[in-house]
Amino acid sequence: TFVLTDLEGKQRFGFCRLSVGYRTCICILSYLPWFEVFYKRINNIADRLAKDQLSDLEELLTSLYRHPVPQLNSAVSLEFLSYFIAPDTGGLPTKIGRA
Repeated sequence: TFVLTDLEGKQRFGFCRLSVGYRTCICILSYLPWFEVFYKRINNIADRLAKDQLSDLEELLTSLYRHPVPQLNSAVSLEFLSYFIAPDTGGLPTKIGRA
C-alpha cells in the first residue's frame, strides 16, 4: 500500500499485489481509502489470473469500471463480487465495533 499526494494535498491510494504466475504486479489507484474493499478485489483478480479465467476477468474489470461510486454506507453488490458496504470517503478507515 502507498499514498501519492499531489501539490494541492489531495491523496491517491495505491493497492498492489504481485501475481507470481503471471509475473505481474496488480495495482489499483483510487482517491477512496477503501483498503479492505480494494484488497479483496485485488485478490479476486489475482485468483482469476492464476486460474487463467481471462474472459471472466475482463468482464469483472469492465463491470467495476462502469459501476458508479456508491453513496456513503450504502450496500453494493456486483455480479462477480461479494457484497460490501461503501466506506466513508471523507476520512481514513476505522474498524467497526472496536473501541
